Amino acid sequence: MFIRKLHITNYKNHEKKVFSFNEDTCAFIGLNGVGKTNILDAIYMLCIGKSFFSSSDKNCIKQGESFFRLQIYMDQSEHKELIITAESSKRKKIVLDGIQHVKNANHLGIFPVVVVSPNDHVLITGSAEERRKFIDQTLSQLSRDYLNALLQYNASLKQRNALLKQAEEKGLDKNLLSIYNDSLHKNGVFIYQSRHRFFENIKSFFKESFIALSAKDEGFTLSYTSHLAEKSLNQLLDETLKKDIILRRTTKGIHRDDVKFEMSGESLKDFGSQGQQKTVLLALKLAQFNFLKAQLNKVPLFIIDDIFDKLDMKRSQNLMNFLINQQGQVFISHTDKDMFQNISSAPVQVIDIE
Repeated sequence: MFIRKLHITNYKNHEKKVFSFNEDTCAFIGLNGVGKTNILDAIYMLCIGKSFFSSSDKNCIKQGESFFRLQIYMDQSEHKELIITAESSKRKKIVLDGIQHVKNANHLGIFPVVVVSPNDHVLITGSAEERRKFIDQTLSQLSRDYLNALLQYNASLKQRNALLKQAEEKGLDKNLLSIYNDSLHKNGVFIYQSRHRFFENIKSFFKESFIALSAKDEGFTLSYTSHLAEKSLNQLLDETLKKDIILRRTTKGIHRDDVKFEMSGESLKDFGSQGQQKTVLLALKLAQFNFLKAQLNKVPLFIIDDIFDKLDMKRSQNLMNFLINQQGQVFISHTDKDMFQNISSAPVQVIDIE
């Protein structure tokens, strides 16, 4: 897929913008606060059906307006036109080649995308929830079955927790508990197996990407941890029931899964330098890119939001060379247009944003 033209209407701070693209790599250049990130977010919204940075579609509508509209024209693809519209009082519409997608889930995976942003540090320094979110965002682009299992698991988890909270006052409804446990087990096993396969596949991509960025292997490793690696979820739920009733929540399950980043057996969060952490995060995103490319047989879009000033020249050059070799479309935001003359061996289309 190659995006030839992008129309933005009333999206965040942009009232009306039209962009035409003629190179594989496009850089939106401007001062901080002019809305470069919002343009990248509009592209992400078109690919995924929701904002990367905002939790609600209403928050994406320009202040004082009642709707937003995004539209792209494509070539080198089986699809030609995509339109997303959202009104403050109505449900969002996704229309691809004139056909409306009723559910956002039906849109996922058609236009795979990977985003690198300054907030990626939470994958190392943040909670396990941030790391699970990364896995889920990746696998949901790959498999609607995974997304459906995740939605069903989360719904059953919420219901089971509600049941646990009222157990002390009203007693425990064992029939309902059995129904929720069975749903958690069925969907949890599928999610665990999918996540486990993902990490087995991504390890080699991660190592290759890290070496491509830093020109050496520093012994960094990724590992996926889950309660389900030890026992079946049904067994875990039975064993922890008394504890769950006291704590009024489900303490074991795939909603407690995590990812470990280590260097020579030590925690990257505690012992890695900022430079090492940045390189690991970039390698992880490049591994995500290669994983989606291999699984979907499509080249994902790659979005880079304002990170080059946080990388040294060599890593910036290595990152650009990697992306150029993938022959996909790359969208970048930055403040300095002259930088690309030093880090890119291929033409970069520069668009000034004011």
